[in-house]
Amino acid sequence: MNILEYINKLNIKKKMESCLNNFKKNINKFNINFLDSSIISNLLINYYNKKIFLYKLSKISIEKKNCFRICLFDKTIKNIVKKSILSLNLNLNINEDKDDILIFIPPLTEEKRYYFIKLLKKEFELSKISIRNVRKYFKNKIKLLIKNINISKDEENKLNFLLQKITNLYINNLNILFLKKKDFLKK
Repeated sequence: MNILEYINKLNIKKKMESCLNNFKKNINKFNINFLDSSIISNLLINYYNKKIFLYKLSKISIEKKNCFRICLFDKTIKNIVKKSILSLNLNLNINEDKDDILIFIPPLTEEKRYYFIKLLKKEFELSKISIRNVRKYFKNKIKLLIKNINISKDEENKLNFLLQKITNLYINNLNILFLKKKDFLKK
């Protein structure tokens, strides 16, 4: 088997691409004057000792540019939902309107911009770690292959070089996305 065929068979690029896509999804939650509803809708709520997404327990609508309305199907979990939203540490203003929860997103101040940049850096570092973990996983697979099949030291070095080259490519892509989003948040 050819080295390139083996690399393609391992689906290294596919795994690293999923890490990159996950990073894109996570950083798109933070916009300059508008917080994406996915931060709130994908929040896990402890509902009768089961972790369930908030969007399955409620209807989330956008009232205005800076306000979300959460209409809970089960009104008894209102306090649990409020605590979960507060646990996000996004400095959101939470109010109640009869049986609904209103979440107001205050205008973005300089302090909050730096806070979002800090969150962005954290996501960036976690994504780099995940890509490096993918590299480590496939490096171990290559070592197992080397033990089972006699391949030359040159071929082993080529495999490791290709693996590192793919890793560098995806980390560079992450870095480009990070810098674009960081510049966007600074404006």
